[in-house]
Amino acid sequence: MSDRTAIGQRIRREREAAGYTQARLAEIVGIDDTVLCRIESGQRGLDSLILRRIARALDVPMDRFFAAVEPLALAREADSERAREMTDWARKMKADLAFVRDEASRRYG
Repeated sequence: MSDRTAIGQRIRREREAAGYTQARLAEIVGIDDTVLCRIESGQRGLDSLILRRIARALDVPMDRFFAAVEPLALAREADSERAREMTDWARKMKADLAFVRDEASRRYG
């Protein structure tokens, strides 16, 4: 299972637990429902801004979507351009998540 798929499945589980349809969550987040459908199915990646909006709409911490996902370890094992892309993506997501945590800590103690 790819990291995109694992994150998408976690988003879907949280959305369903919150009682939202894809259309309603997409509306709240400000994206098209077809985009959310592709994110949940792992067919489309997402940036930290969209992930932050999704987490906020579902009232869950962003790191909830990363539990047990180890993209750096998986990417290091493969030898391809895709592996390098995943490594870069993982580093960016980790940096963005650290930034969000730091900002929350500064603002809310």
